[in-house]
Amino acid sequence: MPLAENTFNELLNLLKSDSKTKTPEASPPLLPEAPQDPTKDTLEAPKTKPKTCQHVACKKKLMLSDFACRCENYYCGAHRHAESHSCAYDFKKQGATQLEKQLVKAVASKLDRI
Repeated sequence: MPLAENTFNELLNLLKSDSKTKTPEASPPLLPEAPQDPTKDTLEAPKTKPKTCQHVACKKKLMLSDFACRCENYYCGAHRHAESHSCAYDFKKQGATQLEKQLVKAVASKLDRI
């Protein structure tokens, strides 16, 4: 529904009067951007899968089904278990944090002594 001509003119006059009464606010001065550190990479390249097993004594070629251990290294089927490649990942800490999130802390309310 279009505005009536007089209503439109009133709105236009209001806008003009508001812009005349308001003082233009000074914009904050532009600060120069800090130079970025060239040694710091903001975009890290995704880690590519190696072609051979990363166990010290094994040079077996990895297949498509082989995946990364939690220590972020790739191993063949014979060395995929943590015990066989002396994994540095802390499984106990991970288990403790997982239990901490899952378990609800039960605290009994105190009774008033009579």
